[in-house]
Amino acid sequence: MVFKPEKGAMWDPSVLWHDGKYYAFMMYNKDGGDGLAAGNCLLATSTDGVHWEDQGPVIDERGRPDGATFFKCFVARCGDKFIMDHGVARPQGQDLMRFYQSKDLRHWDYITSTEPDNRWYRRDR
Repeated sequence: MVFKPEKGAMWDPSVLWHDGKYYAFMMYNKDGGDGLAAGNCLLATSTDGVHWEDQGPVIDERGRPDGATFFKCFVARCGDKFIMDHGVARPQGQDLMRFYQSKDLRHWDYITSTEPDNRWYRRDR
């Protein structure tokens, strides 16, 4: 995959094939050159896997005002909709997962967030 957004920086895409089209979701920093400082999820689409069209941000990290960043996401088809989960890096650590659902891979509705049980997950990793 060769893709670069017109402005900002991306990192770590996940690609899904659906209904004759590739959908690439990636960490996106629309305001800077470091993709690891992502505040959004960017979508790009392609019919051949080589030539990509920037579709713009599809999710803004909900915790951004608190210093959180959007981390690697995965998308899967579940029945008649799609589910996305992504990690969240917060000042206290990269220890939160968020879940969204979509019918069209473009518009996403927030479902929930979950933190790991402190008995089984060390936050100081």
